[in-house]
Amino acid sequence: MDLDLRHPSALRYLGIEAPIPLSNYFSNQDPIEKVIYETTVPRLLVAGNNRPANNASELLATPGKLKQLLSTIRSWYRDPLILIDLPPASLTDEAVLVAPHVDALFMVVSEGRTRREVLDNALSLLGDATIGGLILNRFSGRQAEYYYGSY
Repeated sequence: MDLDLRHPSALRYLGIEAPIPLSNYFSNQDPIEKVIYETTVPRLLVAGNNRPANNASELLATPGKLKQLLSTIRSWYRDPLILIDLPPASLTDEAVLVAPHVDALFMVVSEGRTRREVLDNALSLLGDATIGGLILNRFSGRQAEYYYGSY
């Protein structure tokens, strides 16, 4: 589920054009069933926007909507794995809004781009949220060469 409503990209990467954007559910325009799409992969459902929503935080903060969305998805399958893409926690409050409704968050950091103080700030903003781990993006392998020698 792409909840990075300001800069949605997950559906584009998957090559999916959502006829009805996920933001329509949060703004009470459409029911859950119309904004979640089946894929050709068994049990893989997707939801998101193809275009940015101007009021992303307000949409996600709509009382009860996120809880209802996740509860409905959980009722469709036994023990579903729900992956949610969010904007950086240090730039917007969407991760803070979503954190109480999920089991864990994974922080994506980029080698050479994510500064330690930015990561520390994001973790501080998330408070007591469970952090499942870090995902290292754009890894060059230079450290591995230093440790193991040249390949």
